[in-house]
Amino acid sequence: MPSARWLLARAAALYDGEGGADLRAAGRAAWRGGFASGGEWMRLAMGKLRNGCEPVARPELGALGLRKYGGSLLAGLAVGAFCWPLGWVATGVGFAAGFYVFESAHVFLFPAALDGETEPWRASRRMVRASGGRLEALRVVLVLAAVMLTGGFFGRGFVRCWCLGCLAVVVWHEECRSWQRLPLVEEEGAAAVLGLGNAGPWLLRRERVEGGGLKRVLWISDLHWSGWSGEAAERLLECAAALKPDSVLLGGDYADTRAGLEVFRGFLGRLVRVGPVAGTLGNHDRWLGEERVSAVFSEAGASLPEAGLVANGAVQMLHDPAEVEQGEKTAAVFLAGHLHGCQVTFWKRGGTGFPGAWFYRWNVLRGEWNGRPVIVSRGLGDTLPVRWRTPREIILLEGAAS
Repeated sequence: MPSARWLLARAAALYDGEGGADLRAAGRAAWRGGFASGGEWMRLAMGKLRNGCEPVARPELGALGLRKYGGSLLAGLAVGAFCWPLGWVATGVGFAAGFYVFESAHVFLFPAALDGETEPWRASRRMVRASGGRLEALRVVLVLAAVMLTGGFFGRGFVRCWCLGCLAVVVWHEECRSWQRLPLVEEEGAAAVLGLGNAGPWLLRRERVEGGGLKRVLWISDLHWSGWSGEAAERLLECAAALKPDSVLLGGDYADTRAGLEVFRGFLGRLVRVGPVAGTLGNHDRWLGEERVSAVFSEAGASLPEAGLVANGAVQMLHDPAEVEQGEKTAAVFLAGHLHGCQVTFWKRGGTGFPGAWFYRWNVLRGEWNGRPVIVSRGLGDTLPVRWRTPREIILLEGAAS
């Protein structure tokens, strides 16, 4: 799920830019008709993001808005009443929590209705789940609400701030629609801040590689699949086919359980239709059984080249980036994973994530060994599926000849 800051920045660029004159003009009167005119303003904004193609559905937005915010009010009152014995402060906090928990679950109600969804309530909840879950949605909605309600007091314009909040929801909705078609984003800010499970889009990270003779290679590492990972496998196959790589390289840690290995077996058997596939083994694969995992590769027609060397020895796959320091390495490019970006990133300096870099010198996105690039993937899965500012990703390596 994208961060509120990223959504607001996108909204401000659209609203304040040269092409936003009609949004600004319409926004000044959008409040006069209540939910109905506000919803029509959102229709205009959706058309802007779709290059002039406005939604054609015209639901009864006034009634829909009354039901949505009436439900939010009742939820707030119910939680506030429960907190009443704890005092006024607790009652106020409880009211706000109940109100925004209900509201955030249906944050896409108006856009879904404008898109012609026959069950917009259910469609909104489904989209919230797919984009990161209710907890993430609540976090984003609280920030948007704060801007809408208080931004005017800081000289940013009451109407403008209200419009920016609504526009951010529209931007968010359009991003979710694109994720449903292909679950990838290319801007790190559009990926989830808090990653729980496998919900939300993955990051497509592009890396330019001058050496190694690479043209267009997909680097995927650290799946950590279980028997419940069938949906993730389908998503990954869809992404790989859409990206049309010349070849696919896999960086190890494919499964945490035997059931997960069966999911990987079915996945690999279909992935080889996308292009030639080669991989290396990770520590979890060795724990699961090196012979067992190697047999899956052999059965699918994928290769496990010696020492992870591919492209005539110009590219070397290393599950753990620290392996680059072991023995003499002659490859022009090194690909690694294993660290998952340490799964928690509080701040970055360059391409280095902290505090992980205090413990692992290779907790980087792109490092260097003897003048040659070391590209480290943060992986697609985790044994403990919780991340903070460390998006799950696949990497598209594009060479000078691509």
